[in-house]
Amino acid sequence: MTTVGSLEPFDMGQPNKWGSYLERFKLFLLANDVKDEGRKKASFLTLVGAPVYDLLTSLAFPNQVSTLPLDQIEKILTDHLCPRPSEIAAFYHFHKRDQHPDETVGNYLAALRALAVGCNFGAARDILLHEGLNNHIKEKDNNVRVVPVHTAGSNALIVKQYVTAVAGRAILSVSAGVMTRRTMFIHLKKRITVQFNGKSCNFEVDSGSDVTMMTLRTYDRIWPTNKPKVYNYDPWFSDYQHNPIQILGVFDVSIHYNGRNIDNLLVIVTKSGCSDLLGINWFDPLGISIKGIHSVGSDVQIAGILNKFEHLFSTELGCYTGPPVILNIDATVPPVRLPPCRIPYALKGLVEEELDRQCKQGILKPVEYSDWATPIVPVIKKDGSIRICGDYKSTLNKAVKPHCHQIPAINTLLASIEGGSIFAKIDLAQAYQQLVVDENSSLLQTISTHKGAFKVTRLQFGISSAPGIFQSCIENVVQNISGVLPYFDDIPDCDYKRTNANSEYHSLSF
Repeated sequence: MTTVGSLEPFDMGQPNKWGSYLERFKLFLLANDVKDEGRKKASFLTLVGAPVYDLLTSLAFPNQVSTLPLDQIEKILTDHLCPRPSEIAAFYHFHKRDQHPDETVGNYLAALRALAVGCNFGAARDILLHEGLNNHIKEKDNNVRVVPVHTAGSNALIVKQYVTAVAGRAILSVSAGVMTRRTMFIHLKKRITVQFNGKSCNFEVDSGSDVTMMTLRTYDRIWPTNKPKVYNYDPWFSDYQHNPIQILGVFDVSIHYNGRNIDNLLVIVTKSGCSDLLGINWFDPLGISIKGIHSVGSDVQIAGILNKFEHLFSTELGCYTGPPVILNIDATVPPVRLPPCRIPYALKGLVEEELDRQCKQGILKPVEYSDWATPIVPVIKKDGSIRICGDYKSTLNKAVKPHCHQIPAINTLLASIEGGSIFAKIDLAQAYQQLVVDENSSLLQTISTHKGAFKVTRLQFGISSAPGIFQSCIENVVQNISGVLPYFDDIPDCDYKRTNANSEYHSLSF
């Protein structure tokens, strides 16, 4: 009979490839249509090679290899060559795996998937792979860069894309209780009791926690003596308010749950006083499944809101629809007209790009002459771009009359949100420049640059009365909205509907 393909003896020097070898052996049987169990066993023992056969003879003693079924032979060799790795070690290697300098994203993701096999991530595997990819990918030739986003223009687009992407998805829940996907910031609580060392421990089931956590107080109660060894563990964890959780370490534990014993479960011991949390790494071993739908709102409503307020998610500069701003100046102060400052050659290109961008936005308009002219000062932002500021303290601020609106104190705002339960914040993009000024004020704000003079059609940063003008305007816009407390370009919102003792707090930034 003609044999399809061949299979070399297993290389004992590479025990980590045992699983792959078994898969190839099964494909060999399939290709050659070997169905008889006796022939399968004989083929295996013949192909695997003499070193493996000798090893098997030792491991099977006092049983004879000829008396063992093939599946038991495979198990004996697998337990010896590829024992189940400790979740502690697997977690460590997964979180420590960085992308190599010449490694592609695809190969790096494949490596993370391989390391995740021993971590028992269960249903959270894809989430943690995504986070691992985001956290560890290194910058290469400035093509991959992670930068903070602070403005509503770019952030709103991200929010819209995310909400659109999740529209239509079911919100997941845990059987025997309701547990929602963590990105929805909703938690209906469910608790279960497990047995450690003959003692009970009541855990809060939390699908928002990647790992199971036990407080140091609980750890000392269950093991007053002969404590299991706790290994150092350095990944950073935070609670739902983004406060850091102090970690003592990590260890493997055996538990008794639902009438059966379960070994080698990873648990993290925390120093700080949080709850005992049963995370998603225990869901599969304990038989906790994620299923069903727990709706928190209609996707049609979300889509409708996005369509109705589509202009709020635009990346274009917004424009206040109220009356234009008028800068009041002291007419007795003579106008000051200063020439442009010298711009460093290395910054000249960036400055010109920013001037062109503001001209396209309609913020700047070329002008041949103005009684007032203020030189610009380029400021390099964290992301490497340029912010153009006018040095108005040397010119217009000498004549601008102060605005009468009083800026609220921070402690007053914080006292006003006492008793709230859910908080959000909107950060406006180019906030001052969303306010249009009248023609005379536009000329007063004229800037002088190496590319000529430009009048400024929007309220400019650096004008001494601008903070009071903007704060007065934004307070007037939101004055009838309960729980909204604006502070310049930040608009916090507070929901007072849930005020019971069990309410949870979330900080949501747009």
